[in-house]
Amino acid sequence: MTITKLIALERGNTANSNGADVANTVNQIIDGEQLINDLSQAYEFPTVAAFKASLIEFPDGKTIRLLDRDAKFNVISGTGTANTFNIIASTSVSQSIELINESPVNVKQWGATGDGITDDRLVIFAAMDFVSALSGTLYFPIGDYRMTAGYTNSGANNDIRLLGEGVNRENLKVPQVASTITVDSTNPASFFYKQASRHFLQVEGLIFRSAQYAGNRKYFIFDNGGAVHNFQNVNFEGVEKPINYTANCYFQNAAFRDVQFRASGTFHSESNNIVGTLLLLDNVNHESTVPLNSDKVVCDLRGIREIQGTNFLLEGSLAETGWTIIRTDATASTDWIQSPTMSINGFHSEWSINHPDYVLDLVSGYYEFSAMNAFVADDIKVRLNTKAKLVLNGLTISSGTPVDIPDYFEFVDLSSTVSLENCGSRLVSQPLNPRITLNNFSRLDTDDDVSNTLISNDAPILLTSFDGGYFDGDQTTITQQNGTTSTPSTDATYGRKLAITAGTAQRYWLSVINNENWTVGEQFIIKARVRLPTFTGGLYKISAHVAFTDVTAINYDSTNSGQIVETLIPFRVLTTETTLGVSFADNNPTGVVGDFEVLTIEIYRGANITNSFQTIYPKFVTTYNSAAPTLGSWKQGDRVYDSTPSASGFAGFICTAGGTPGTWKTFGAISA
Repeated sequence: MTITKLIALERGNTANSNGADVANTVNQIIDGEQLINDLSQAYEFPTVAAFKASLIEFPDGKTIRLLDRDAKFNVISGTGTANTFNIIASTSVSQSIELINESPVNVKQWGATGDGITDDRLVIFAAMDFVSALSGTLYFPIGDYRMTAGYTNSGANNDIRLLGEGVNRENLKVPQVASTITVDSTNPASFFYKQASRHFLQVEGLIFRSAQYAGNRKYFIFDNGGAVHNFQNVNFEGVEKPINYTANCYFQNAAFRDVQFRASGTFHSESNNIVGTLLLLDNVNHESTVPLNSDKVVCDLRGIREIQGTNFLLEGSLAETGWTIIRTDATASTDWIQSPTMSINGFHSEWSINHPDYVLDLVSGYYEFSAMNAFVADDIKVRLNTKAKLVLNGLTISSGTPVDIPDYFEFVDLSSTVSLENCGSRLVSQPLNPRITLNNFSRLDTDDDVSNTLISNDAPILLTSFDGGYFDGDQTTITQQNGTTSTPSTDATYGRKLAITAGTAQRYWLSVINNENWTVGEQFIIKARVRLPTFTGGLYKISAHVAFTDVTAINYDSTNSGQIVETLIPFRVLTTETTLGVSFADNNPTGVVGDFEVLTIEIYRGANITNSFQTIYPKFVTTYNSAAPTLGSWKQGDRVYDSTPSASGFAGFICTAGGTPGTWKTFGAISA
């Protein structure tokens, strides 16, 4: 006979009874002298006093369970059944007495066999009910615990820790040296554990298996708010969908450390609505095959707001084409900031038999992968949707034949961007793409001089600038909605400028016409140096615009009156428009004295730019026009080349005496 002290008893989870006759209270379980537990064949008493009062003659080899957590008793030798708080080891029968620590609770003390043959589900259900009611630990000694149905934990705050022997690898040794739980059911709706209430689940040192393939079977199901969970030193073998987040799930923090998925799925979110805030992946890997599932996604991380990871490996073989390795998404919400962020330091993806359609299928948000190595060309396809920004740092791309880098990326939403930082390639070419930035990109299959060359398409292209004279008539035009004509003039400090006479609600456009085949999603930057007139109220506004509609603006109030201000405005083209540029507007200023003077304008195509201005005012203005100037102030030596020269005409016009507009003469006779 074995006498056992347990920490408490709460049984009767009808959701897990699976038709068994399970009692709901301690009093129902302990029924006088009729006590024989159907699951473990043990005698159970709520207190030592109840045991003392019993006159049962205990059969040899049976277990006595004392369920009072705070029970105080002594074990003595003698004859009889019980005496006060002494438990007597009878000399009349062969007995052994074993005292069990209060925690963790050993599942075998509840009658689990762990022989891989017996269905241990009812015993494990009872043990889980008992332990979760105390927020305790359930220990699984070495063995294979077969279950034909799963456990649902629906008790609020019924935290539980499942603890095994800690072998995180394929269980290949005989006899078994690990703690394994095997779900044995052909029903695709079968599972192992369902979190249907707010509680904390910890899993450590266990191997989980499916005895057979059962379609879209889910092993762990998180189906309630507050579904916090932590997995460490855990291995999944041949499991269809190990970790599952339903649309009802919400966790604030979940962590997976030293977790292996072998011949299994991985993470499977069922919704792009928010299912979790922070997911930590630390030394998580997938090996071998992937069981078929209807989603054709190896790792579905939709609805998770922030994903952080170190050493994340996904490799193996795919039985079919059309698969995606990692998928993200998040539905916009006024209550949550849901655009996902994902940062992985050390990521590897490599697949055989069939290559995936996409390694990454990213929607919205910011994604950064560092130290991505050992890629083959067919395993790096990335799809970017809806303003997704991807940064790859330390990526190695290998290919048997030359491949263009843009071929690896598919831009569904053209506002998305990719930045390749400190990356290298073998037999991969690097044509420029406006949405792909290459910084410190190296060819690893060439000599040192070439491989150390920095290749970047992030350098901005200067589309137009103003530093005196006229704007480029082929690409830039100046228009106005109302007010006086803008003309070049003279400034003692900055040289030539564009003077705009102040008025009421006036707007002047400086537009750049699309001659460069701009595409949706490209970024542009405007720099402007202007002198504001003196004014006492109202606003002056400098705006970037697309198709004569302001997209972003900076306003200056009277605290900037009379000052020279420098403005930098980045903006993005999101529609297929043909013109973009800058507008200068006075929004009903009052007490205005002087002109609004544009001293410098630079418009760039690109995303990376310095804060300094590239243009430097020359000593003399050299510009183009079809005739000599008739407006504005000019200096001696300024030149205007004829933009429409004719045979036997002149090259242009030169200012021989400064003034407004000054004296102009032709120069440079063109020979017939």
